[in-house]
Amino acid sequence: MICSAKNDTDTLRKRRKVVETDIVAAFLTDIGIRNSAAAALSYSPIISLDFRNDFLLKDLMYKSISAQIGISDNHLTFNIMHYGYPKYGEYRIAAGYSRIFGKKFALGMNFFYIGNHAQNYGVEHSITLDITIYCNITKRIGFGARAFNPVHLKYGISGEGAPPLPMIFNIDFHYKISRGILVFIFAEKEIGGALRIGVGGTYSPHRIFRISMYAAFPTPEAEIRTLFCWNHIEFGAGVTWKPNLGITPCLTLNLPLKKNKR
Repeated sequence: MICSAKNDTDTLRKRRKVVETDIVAAFLTDIGIRNSAAAALSYSPIISLDFRNDFLLKDLMYKSISAQIGISDNHLTFNIMHYGYPKYGEYRIAAGYSRIFGKKFALGMNFFYIGNHAQNYGVEHSITLDITIYCNITKRIGFGARAFNPVHLKYGISGEGAPPLPMIFNIDFHYKISRGILVFIFAEKEIGGALRIGVGGTYSPHRIFRISMYAAFPTPEAEIRTLFCWNHIEFGAGVTWKPNLGITPCLTLNLPLKKNKR
């Protein structure tokens, strides 16, 4: 009886440790598409497919495939996305590298190729980069930052007479309240544009289910997304709402390259 009780207790502790790890790792994976340093700290080699249909208009379709894989403390990310429709839109190809230092801090950089295309006008080719950092300050607290186009490159390879690509700065802060609850704050500032601030949370009562939501201001925006896990594959669906533009449905499929043994 004593041995059985001890084994049950040890098993429960291991399960709790896995859940405690997963809620932070899941958040870092979720924001990893824009912060490669966070992706490195998530320890999740994964392929992700994302689809979004802005305001239910076929002309505003977002499609993306991304992958991340770690080799020791080195982390590689890759992403291809297209926004728009065949006659008009933008596609991006991004390749990134991140390095983990001391298991808690990561520094990353992404290189972007951007193609803006329109029927009968050809394609405008642009290149830029971003720099990202993320740090798990404690087991419960983490902080990250990103600078997109910090070198102020312009549209077009030569950039002569062209407007500059947007220069955008992001910060993210998360706090794990309990085993299955995490809250976060984020801010985004485009140079020459308004400051955008958001608050949200992630709730995971069980390893097979996760729900995330946030609200952002000053332009009102809210999102809710759910993910279900089956045989280590995640299926997700959600909606983003803006009062003046309506709803945007989105779908996600996450395919892990190996089982997380932590």
